Amino acid sequence: MREMQKSIKIVSIILVIVLFVNLTISYAINNSNSTDFFTVSKSKISVGETLKMIIDLSKIDYDEFTFTLNPSVNVNDISIKESVVASKDESLNTISIEVDKSTINVSSITLYYDVPETITSEDKMELTAQILVANNVIDTNSTSTDKVVAKESNKEVSIIEENQQENAKNNNNQMDENSMNDKQANDREMNNKDNEQRDSKGELQNENSKVSESSSKVGNISVQGDSEETATYNGSSNNYLSNLEIEGLELNTTFNKEKQTYFVEAKDISSVNITATTEDDNAKVYITGADLLKTGTNKILVSVTAENGNSRSYRVFVEVK
Repeated sequence: MREMQKSIKIVSIILVIVLFVNLTISYAINNSNSTDFFTVSKSKISVGETLKMIIDLSKIDYDEFTFTLNPSVNVNDISIKESVVASKDESLNTISIEVDKSTINVSSITLYYDVPETITSEDKMELTAQILVANNVIDTNSTSTDKVVAKESNKEVSIIEENQQENAKNNNNQMDENSMNDKQANDREMNNKDNEQRDSKGELQNENSKVSESSSKVGNISVQGDSEETATYNGSSNNYLSNLEIEGLELNTTFNKEKQTYFVEAKDISSVNITATTEDDNAKVYITGADLLKTGTNKILVSVTAENGNSRSYRVFVEVK
């Protein structure tokens, strides 16, 4: 009997050890696959901001492969800074980048997407990134060179409108303030009525002061009394450029007022002359970073301030070689 109990105990210990080893191996495998080769700069982004999509080449084990990105937005609105072989398939809405680590001199590749104002809040961007390699690279017994998916990463980015959320918050606060003013006016009216009822002569007093007129302000509209309204015009909100040119250089794509990021390449220059034309004559343009250019990537900021103070920024990355 003791021998049997001892045998059962030994078997139980062996089973526990085997289970522990399997769990350790499983964790190691899953953990090795958890390294994500594709990341985004933000999970929530507002209209007018730039989303960065980064391909980390150090987390891809293959020397030669094809990176593909299938976004839920138009691929033509996505730009690439690095000098890589890339192509866009409008019919499939896919970007493809051919990568050979032996010839490329960067550790990562970044794609840029400027969130346009045409996208509404609460929209979501779906991004599907894949690494394609030849089948015989994964399966050494195969002779097929057809490309198959070796890695995949899916990302979701929410579109928010911070300015509208702030305005909604301010409107709610203003409504609360108006409600408080109305409550105070009603309280004063009730007090006046009580005073009138307590009057021994039964005469109404202070009839003209039953209710004091409330004054409130909503946005740019000032309201006095029951019907008088005065609107204040703060100027045009148009902060778009109608054209953007750099003397002697060409932008990487045709200028579009909704597109806020551009790239140019130049040799042996220290400054550039930029012509920025506004749609509204009353808007003002401020340009920074166009002087003292250095070898490498230089960022030039073209800010447009509308008549009412609203601003918009266009970015030009100048690669000096």
